[in-house]
Formats: sequence, structure tokens, C-alpha cells
Amino acid sequence: MVEIPDEEYLKLQARLEELEVIAMKSRQVEEEINRRNRELSTLYKIERAAAQSLNMEVMLKKVLETTLEALEIEAGGIYLREPNGDMRLQVYHGFSGNFFCNSSEQTQCPWQVQCHRQ
Repeated sequence: MVEIPDEEYLKLQARLEELEVIAMKSRQVEEEINRRNRELSTLYKIERAAAQSLNMEVMLKKVLETTLEALEIEAGGIYLREPNGDMRLQVYHGFSGNFFCNSSEQTQCPWQVQCHRQ
């Protein structure tokens, strides 16, 4: 067995630690690149879904479906702003259209909720 002088051993150990830091940073960069690639892929899928139909309701349903799938969530909705400023729930999935309005409250719902069943 070859014996390594203490000074040489310390240099090798320091270099090994530097390489470990570089490897860790490389993994972090790779994870960030993968995350951004997933984001871009999701945006691309949503854009493709939006381009599949000229019918607003069909397009919004497809966009919502694609978005929920990409984000791995079970419920969501898309609101559209009316000319008078009210928000209208145009499409939804995974919850009741009354989900956002607590029926026990005496105040009126802040949105004009008009739902289109899926």
C-alpha cells in the first residue's frame, strides 16, 4: 500500500470537498432546469388546448382540463370579467358552482356566478 504524505492528503481531501460542492450545485441547477422545462411544457399544453377550438366554452373547458391535469389538482375554475367589472365563473370542474358563495351569509355573493355545467 502506498502511503500519502499528510500535506498531499489534505490537498486531496480539500479537492474532494470542492468537487462535492460542485456536484451539489450541478444537481441544483439540473433540478431548476427540469422545473422550468415542466413549466414550459405545461404552458405549451395549455396553449395547444386553447388553439383547438374557436368556440369559447369548448376552448375554456379544454384549457381548464389541461391545466388541472398539468398541475395535478382535482378542482378549479375559470372566471371571465364582464364589461361591468363583475366576475363570472365560466367553467369549473371538481366542485359545485356555489362553492364560492356561502349561502348562510346575508350578503350577496361578490361575483355574478353564472356557471356552465361540464
